[in-house]
Amino acid sequence: SSVPIVALPLATERVYLISDYGLPVSELSMRFSFANFDNEFDNVDSEKWWFTVQNEDTMEEKRNVHAFNKMHPSQYVEWRPSSEGQRYAKPGEPDKEFEARMMALLEWIDDQEQNVICLVCHWGVIKWLVDEEFKNCEVQEFSLTKQESRWQRTTKLTNN
Repeated sequence: SSVPIVALPLATERVYLISDYGLPVSELSMRFSFANFDNEFDNVDSEKWWFTVQNEDTMEEKRNVHAFNKMHPSQYVEWRPSSEGQRYAKPGEPDKEFEARMMALLEWIDDQEQNVICLVCHWGVIKWLVDEEFKNCEVQEFSLTKQESRWQRTTKLTNN
């Protein structure tokens, strides 16, 4: 049997800068035709599946199982540094929404029938999951266990 390769919007980088915005699923699925973009993008806006701030009248009427990826402008509070005049081109993903998405990612992992899952993602997701910083393109193997309502890294198995 083949190994499933699933594109997963839950595992996307935290939106901090405009460079953290994604590409439409239509473009991604052409570039990465080996990955399944159907299952996990089924109930999200396939054009803007990352965190966005949108007026309600421009939000699509879609069953959005990942409700933390959209926010009305009246609810958004800038949380990134601004004391030295920093300005940002797009809103960043607030802590509460990022935390909710990471918890949903852990639940998604827990729901999988596989015992071993290779998660390819960005630094912010890895940092949140295992509370460690990785070098660019570094590969590590971890064992995660669910303890109460939170997941814990129990074993660092290898460092390649």
